[in-house]
Amino acid sequence: MQHDATDLPPTRDHCRALLATLTGEVAAIKTRIAAADLERQRRRGQVDPVEFRQWRAALSDRQRQIERLTRHMSALPSPRDVLKDQLIAVLRADYDEVAWQAAIEKARRLLPGEGFA
Repeated sequence: MQHDATDLPPTRDHCRALLATLTGEVAAIKTRIAAADLERQRRRGQVDPVEFRQWRAALSDRQRQIERLTRHMSALPSPRDVLKDQLIAVLRADYDEVAWQAAIEKARRLLPGEGFA
């Protein structure tokens, strides 16, 4: 089932918390699978195939969620970018258009190498 971005956490901190939860769920599922396999070996029997398929499906689902969440998290602005954007908004209010353009040009000249086009 495909979800849209509105069901994803809005911040990196929320993403990290959800990742920790999902990682714990993956570990628990793997532990259940391993325990069932050990019990199967002890009994010299078989693992319930329906239960095993359910565990594998749950494991795959959690792994897909982790992958999706990781991709989403990498697209979120970093705390530094958020601060930078807020700083620009605060400073921009204190400059008229001419002074703002002069400040941008000065900043570009201070960049190493080719500068910023």
